[in-house]
Amino acid sequence: LADDVDPPDEEEVGDHTDAAVWNRDTGAYEHLPTAVGGARPNLATGPPLLSDDGTTAIVESAATNLMSGNRNPGFELAVWDRVTDTLSAQPLGNTGQAPSWPSDLTGMSGDGRFVSLLSSSSELVEGDEPDVRRELFVLDRATGHYERAPSGVGTNRPDDDLNVAGWTDDGRHVALWSRATNLVPANPDQLARGGIDTTTPD
Repeated sequence: LADDVDPPDEEEVGDHTDAAVWNRDTGAYEHLPTAVGGARPNLATGPPLLSDDGTTAIVESAATNLMSGNRNPGFELAVWDRVTDTLSAQPLGNTGQAPSWPSDLTGMSGDGRFVSLLSSSSELVEGDEPDVRRELFVLDRATGHYERAPSGVGTNRPDDDLNVAGWTDDGRHVALWSRATNLVPANPDQLARGGIDTTTPD
């Protein structure tokens, strides 16, 4: 994923990262499609996540020229269809509005349908309130619908970030790790020790 993979002109890339896929059938590197006007993306693009069959890749990019009508002054998600070699933008939120905060790509189901992301945007689901804490959302690419991770104990939102550790291929189950202390009810022994430790070992 470095700039020296199948390098375009140095002046087009600069010193930021670019996304690429190693096609082991052909032995070649395949770059993210060129941006608006045929240029390379003008700002950093993160490593892509691939579907199991390799036909779909999801990237997050700060490039302002990746697609026409860039909507977000920060990292935005883009879908790379490797069959047609085209890019499409992250869908609008369920509210019909574009996300007002960057999205942090965290995972994708094996079939490429479901994408998980962390975001502080209140536009992704109806009734959400602006919050400095990033929340975990799942995007169903087949419907364009976002689902927010459920509340913890009672109706309280998780009190720390939820991080995706893995997916089942069909996207029905998401494995998480978190420092949140209110995801599940505590038993008396855990409460006596000061809460629930949901962190992974260091």
